[in-house]
Amino acid sequence: MTLTDCAAYPVCMLSDPWILNATAEAEFTHSGAQFKSVLLTNSLPMTKEVMLAGLGIGFFTPTGFVDELKSGELVHIPMAEPDLSASEIGLLIHRDRQSSPAVRALGTRLIEEFVALERDLGALTATRPISFTSAAR
Repeated sequence: MTLTDCAAYPVCMLSDPWILNATAEAEFTHSGAQFKSVLLTNSLPMTKEVMLAGLGIGFFTPTGFVDELKSGELVHIPMAEPDLSASEIGLLIHRDRQSSPAVRALGTRLIEEFVALERDLGALTATRPISFTSAAR
């Protein structure tokens, strides 16, 4: 999918400035696509409900939608624009900082959770080939 392809559909957008990095924002600007927002909110749960009701599409990583993707209520379609197709989550800590046992335990737990999430998302992608027309229904 390209951003231009998506312009024909109503869009649910989060108004959180942390969502779009500068590269993604540039892709949206340079695409020339004119989006019609059906929803602009700072609430991810509200955005999910509007998308589940079939009232619009959204631009998100699949990370926050694992349950909806597993159930088949929503589908994830990667974007054709290279800067929009990949997303990484990271935990950044200063290299000279000595971590306390609690921080190390939290880091270990987060790694376990992210590995499980990556496995779940990989299984969804591998078992559910989708097309844009299936997402529009």
